[in-house]
Amino acid sequence: MSFPSFRRFVEESNDALAEIDGHARVLFVNRHWRHLVATRADETLEGGSLGAWPHMAASLLRAQSEEVSFQTVLPRTGLPLLAALIRLAPHKDPAHARLLLRIRPLHAGLAPTRDRFFTLIEQFPFAIGVHRDLRFLYVNGTAARYLGYARPEELVGQPIIGIVAPDEIAVVKKRVAHMMQTGRPLPERETRLLRKDGTIVVAELGAFMIHDEDGLPSYVVVARDVTERRALEEKLHHGERMQAIGRLAGGIAHDFNNVLAVVLTYAELLAESPDPRDVATAAGEIQRAAQRAASLVQQLLTFSRGHMAELRVLRVNEAIGALSAFLGRTLGARIALRTELAEPLPAIRAGTSHLEQILINLAINARDAMPEGGTLTIRTTTAELVEPSAAGDEIAPAPPDARRQPLNAAALGVDPGPYVVLEVQDTGTGMDPETVSRAFEPFFTTKSPGKGTGLGLSTVYGIVHQAGGACEIDSARGQGTTVRMYWPVHAGQPATETHADEAAELPRGVRVLLVEDDEAVRILVTRLLKSHGLVVHEARDAAAALTIQEQLQIRGDPLPELLLTDVVMPSRSGPELARDLRARQPSLPVVFMSGYADDNLEPEDLAGEGTWFLQKPFSTGQLLRTLAQALSGRARPG
Repeated sequence: MSFPSFRRFVEESNDALAEIDGHARVLFVNRHWRHLVATRADETLEGGSLGAWPHMAASLLRAQSEEVSFQTVLPRTGLPLLAALIRLAPHKDPAHARLLLRIRPLHAGLAPTRDRFFTLIEQFPFAIGVHRDLRFLYVNGTAARYLGYARPEELVGQPIIGIVAPDEIAVVKKRVAHMMQTGRPLPERETRLLRKDGTIVVAELGAFMIHDEDGLPSYVVVARDVTERRALEEKLHHGERMQAIGRLAGGIAHDFNNVLAVVLTYAELLAESPDPRDVATAAGEIQRAAQRAASLVQQLLTFSRGHMAELRVLRVNEAIGALSAFLGRTLGARIALRTELAEPLPAIRAGTSHLEQILINLAINARDAMPEGGTLTIRTTTAELVEPSAAGDEIAPAPPDARRQPLNAAALGVDPGPYVVLEVQDTGTGMDPETVSRAFEPFFTTKSPGKGTGLGLSTVYGIVHQAGGACEIDSARGQGTTVRMYWPVHAGQPATETHADEAAELPRGVRVLLVEDDEAVRILVTRLLKSHGLVVHEARDAAAALTIQEQLQIRGDPLPELLLTDVVMPSRSGPELARDLRARQPSLPVVFMSGYADDNLEPEDLAGEGTWFLQKPFSTGQLLRTLAQALSGRARPG
């Protein structure tokens, strides 16, 4: 290997050394070489070639796989020489290969290969170790100091795995086994190493094989410390993250300010105008503005995985059809909306609002990419993703008219099987390769400051990947953009749709235990439930709810028939409260509600019978429908 200080090492060696490439061209020679070989500027110095030396060409070929010793002569004087070629940096192109040639007069004899090699590397500035049978035979002083040992002898005889961080051991074992089986050198890879005191250092670690005079293989490991470099890179990444957060804050401020402007303006109209028509208009616009704000929050929560969406079996074509009119209005009159929907199309499993969110995000991006107008095409079809051995060398997706051809599942990072493919294609300005490579990054946006959060495509990516699918982008400057999503096919049947705001019939007199730490929300939900004939027991936290249940039992009064609880609360979470209440009422139906579930609500908390989830903010219709379904014991959709 050629390192920054290698030339200095060669120059200071007590042997006659030359660094050459695979064509025997001389790259560098040390002072002892000049003294022994060159008395004038000739072919043996830098820039010349040693190709005419006897046995040099054959030895170069052998040196690709092992250290080579051979006899030769100095063509100019006929001086017999003992030569040794040590491979430093192999390469398929000989012009880029690097070898170290050492020569001695024949009468000087040749020391054993291992001793020669150890002499060569003892003062090398990089950490070097030699092992056989996975135990160290030798380490140089640099390696001992790097790993925190007082003397190199402390490591001799120790297993090489002993210096590897525990979480890296499996990978290192696999790499070493590959080198031992094939004899091929291991390229440098960043590896975490364990010092004697237990601290971790980061090294770029490579290895290659040598043979001693008896032909026995040993393995040389070379490590370069990059701990400080990684620390500097982490500081740089931290700065980039802070910059990304700044872009996010600007985008959110822009979007929320628009929402607040609508709310404040129509709130003033409500306060000033006695006209019922103005009141109805203002209330409707305030409601729509709040829904837009809720949609933006859901994007943030989906990205942060704090959004616990209810999953159900969906027909993609039906969802596209239901949203087409809205997408048309979103795109505007200059952009034509086309659909090419394959029939029949299998169902997928997704959050009830996720598909709509994806289509809206992509439509908005496409609209911004077509300021002068164009066409947005939404296309559906199917694809069979197979194992790499069955897919051959095909990595890139097939053209749309060949989408049913087998595709490489591993290349897309998903499991083999049937997939529904959803494509959204525009005729806009397109993106350059660098932008395409970063398009799915959170907070990355090409829009001007304050004009976008950079969450659109990252939200799409997060939704599809959480469903077990994959995303890819095809784009080029001036040629538009196609976003392609692969959704795993689901064998279930779609549930009967119910409009989110459709009123639900609730039995009057049902007893509900409402637990909500936000007073305003608790008062509002209590008012809604009482207005529909329900009996409500209010509690501000889990402790108060347990007290209510205990007091009802003591008095012999009827216990609550349903628990409606927030998820994130002081002291005890909603799931913890539900477990405590069900210890006394095992069949108690539970509806969790939350705007941000975070780590307080796990999938297993929703896995049992009689457990539901309601995402905040919710409408009156959504609240009543969820409670009705929970009380009736109906199965969840999908």
